Amino acid sequence: MVTMVKSKTARHLALEALHRIETKGEFAKRAIEDAFDNPLSPEDKSLVMEIVYGVLRHRRKLDWIIEAQAERDIETIDPFVRNNLRMGAYQILFLDRIPEWAAVDESVELVHRILRTKVYGHAGVAGFVNAILRNIIRNKEGISYPSIEDDPVLHISVSYSHPEWLVRRWVKRFGIDETISLCKSNNEIPPLTLRTNSLLISREELLYALREEVEDAEASNLSPYSIRIKGFPHITELKSYKKGYFQIQDEGAQLIAPMLDPKKGERILDACAGPGGKSTHIAEIMGNNGEITALDIDDRRLRLLRENIERLGIKIIKVLKADATEDISHLGKFERILVDAPCSDLGVLRRHPEGKWRKKEGMIKEFQRIQSAILKSVSSLLKQGGKMVYCTCSTEPEEGEHVIESFLKENPDFYLDDPSSNLTAGVMNKGFLRVYPHIHGTDGFFAAKIGSI
Repeated sequence: MVTMVKSKTARHLALEALHRIETKGEFAKRAIEDAFDNPLSPEDKSLVMEIVYGVLRHRRKLDWIIEAQAERDIETIDPFVRNNLRMGAYQILFLDRIPEWAAVDESVELVHRILRTKVYGHAGVAGFVNAILRNIIRNKEGISYPSIEDDPVLHISVSYSHPEWLVRRWVKRFGIDETISLCKSNNEIPPLTLRTNSLLISREELLYALREEVEDAEASNLSPYSIRIKGFPHITELKSYKKGYFQIQDEGAQLIAPMLDPKKGERILDACAGPGGKSTHIAEIMGNNGEITALDIDDRRLRLLRENIERLGIKIIKVLKADATEDISHLGKFERILVDAPCSDLGVLRRHPEGKWRKKEGMIKEFQRIQSAILKSVSSLLKQGGKMVYCTCSTEPEEGEHVIESFLKENPDFYLDDPSSNLTAGVMNKGFLRVYPHIHGTDGFFAAKIGSI
């Protein structure tokens, strides 16, 4: 007799993804992509994404509620069990379209499924999960949260699911109301934003082409290249993507290349190129005329960079594996340099909510050290009269304003340039570019333009 092996359900795959994200440090995007290797309907794929990202966005609040019902610290619960409880609680509290009884039954069934593989626990786990989730249903209208009057940091941390150390920093800098607004924005699903490849098509032409493939497409305000779309989750399957008509890029990131103001025929260095969003944008602005040297130390990012260069029809980018903190003087001099420095990524938490639960305050100072080292290294390659843009996707001044202020103090042959003529009004603050999710609807970005005397 042949025993049929049941295929994994969407919830089972979501649980496995959450477990790997928490215990193995995987990125949510990669864990979800691995889940999609299983046979799933479009509806089930959407459910996996909804549950995984939903739990990550609201994890602190979910943990507070689970702890209250379990009367024990969430960290004392087995990782598989606690992520199963988080999933069940998220469906009960945040997903109206899923009946409460179904969320409980599916969570209990997951226990039975995984117990059969001897992954965790004992038979009593099913009863524990059932009891906690049913208590949440019974008590959800009377859940008690920390008082904003007595402890505003704890209140915001729990109610809006952000780590206390980060909330404390933001309350000190922004105040209570703006911190709440920023946390709310980080918990929203970010827009899918495209950058028009001006080498191949105009934004108006791309809008026309996209409207035949997606539910909705509209031009954005901050960047003249930007389009926001809805209704097509698998963006790389679009004909216009395969033809190289656009690059996926947040609208805030699209402000950086125009700030550098590259000219045709110039020699330009992108010192930390990553997958090439900004390198390729620079090449498009230059009309594929000039020379761009794009550096990175990560093989995976370099592979993505080469793929994007080919798809977008870029001809002027030379890709090199190199560490910008080390001696790269053999590369020669450049008219313009972009330093998109490695950072804490605290400006992109709405896209990578798992980052809220991994990052520690001490990493900010460590990244500041690396950022300063890169600036010191590459600034020697800037020609006299040349321009350099430094940027990070961080909300924190230690990785932005403080780095630039320290660099200028130590290097009198450089000055803070005014980039405002190439930027939309409303993004400049004391000579620096600053955009935030809750104000501009973009990822959080800092940038400064520096000139060489």
